[in-house]
Order: sequence, then C-alpha cells, then structure tokens
Amino acid sequence: MTQKTQKLDFSAVIKNRINEIKNVQLFENIEYSVLSQLLRLARISSYTAKKQVLRQGGEVTHIYIILSGVVKVFRTDTDGNEVTLLFAQKGDALFTSCLFHNDYAQISGDVLEDTELLAIPAENVLKTSKVSSNFAFNLLRDISEKNRQLMFMVEEITLHTAMDRLGRYLLKTKLENGFYGNEFPFGIDKSLVASHLGMTPETLSRSLKKLSREGVKVGKKNVELEYSQALCKYHDEFYDLHCPKYSTPDCPHYKGKS
Repeated sequence: MTQKTQKLDFSAVIKNRINEIKNVQLFENIEYSVLSQLLRLARISSYTAKKQVLRQGGEVTHIYIILSGVVKVFRTDTDGNEVTLLFAQKGDALFTSCLFHNDYAQISGDVLEDTELLAIPAENVLKTSKVSSNFAFNLLRDISEKNRQLMFMVEEITLHTAMDRLGRYLLKTKLENGFYGNEFPFGIDKSLVASHLGMTPETLSRSLKKLSREGVKVGKKNVELEYSQALCKYHDEFYDLHCPKYSTPDCPHYKGKS
C-alpha cells in the first residue's frame, strides 16, 4: 500500500481548496486571517485502503480533516483485541481530543478506502484555539460530539438487543449522510460493523436476516428499503435531530397523528 503526499505551500492550499475547507464544521465562522494562520504548513495527503494514519500510542503531530473517503477509528488492548469506535467520513476531524493528553494518541486510525486528508500541525491548532474564540468553540463542539457518540455507543451495547443496535446504526448512517429515500450506500465491511456494534459476525448475520424480513436488505454496497420508513421503528431522540421529517405529519412517530 502506498501513500502519495502532495506538498502544497500555504497559498496553494488556500487558493485551490478554500471553498471546500471552509465548509468543514471545525472551521465554521472562522475569519479568513485566522484560517490562514491555522493552515500554515498544512498538507494534503492521499492514502490507499488499509494504510494507517496514526497508531495508538504514537505522537500526535497533526490533526486530520477528511476531504474524501472513510477512516476506521479504533482502540486495541494489550492482547491485540480491538474495538471499532466510529467510522469517520468526509468533513470529520481526527485526533482532536488527543491534543490535550500529553500529545500521544489513545486511538488508531486506518483508511478503509482511497482517502484524502488535510493534515494540520498540532501546534497551529493549539495556538489558534487560544486566540480565536470561534475556533475554540468549534474544537470543543467537535470533542463534545465525539464524547456523545461514545456515550450512545455504550448505551447501545449495554441496553439494546443486537437487532436494535443494527437497526439504529443503519438509521443513523442513513440520516447523517442525508439519504431519505429507499436506498443508500453502505460499503463498510460487515466484520467491522460487528466489531463496532459489539457483536460477533454470526450474530450480525442473524440480525441481517431478521432485518431482511422487515423490509431492510443490506447488500455489499447498498441498503435497500422496501419502503422509506422501514428503519423508523429504531429511532430515538439522538437520531430524530437528523431527520427532516421529524415532528411533521410525514413522521410515523408524529405526536399530532391520531
């Protein structure tokens, strides 16, 4: 597996990718001058599948913004067992929380498909967070959101059945990526999904068969729904926020319905 790094000077980064970069949530409401300082010495790198971005225990010299692709974020114990924490996608920031823990990563990141990352020096991030309240807020929001996701992950594994976990995960994937019809892409390896949901591959296989009888068919690259609301039974207040039909008459859980 190879990694190709495109060495961009600061002006080229701003000139060629500024519109794309400005749309990243971490840079929301950031003044141009602040963004310019933050991206000084930043670089854009292309990674192929199975390439590791950072290993658990490694020094955090940069944070990374995903411009395209998917990165698996996970932890490994001393026996080599691993648990998948999340699948980070376009616009997500990687390793932001690690900046405040002695500069060493508590997590690893592996690329699952061809991926493009914007690497920003950790020193720039820390300096900018001290002079820009907007950026500091965005950084805090990013870390808070990841903590919330982990909290819900613990709840899912502890309190919900395998079917519930799978259904809720598929609904979350569908809504967070803006797919509201009867089909949406889903190309993540099923063994990784099983690890993320705290179940064995065999349990996942049984749950997929049960979901298929409910009108949810999970293929190698896509999920097909017999009707658009087939996953709505797995909703909760966390996922409701991402649904444009929530609290409208089109929502099957609309309280105004008789």
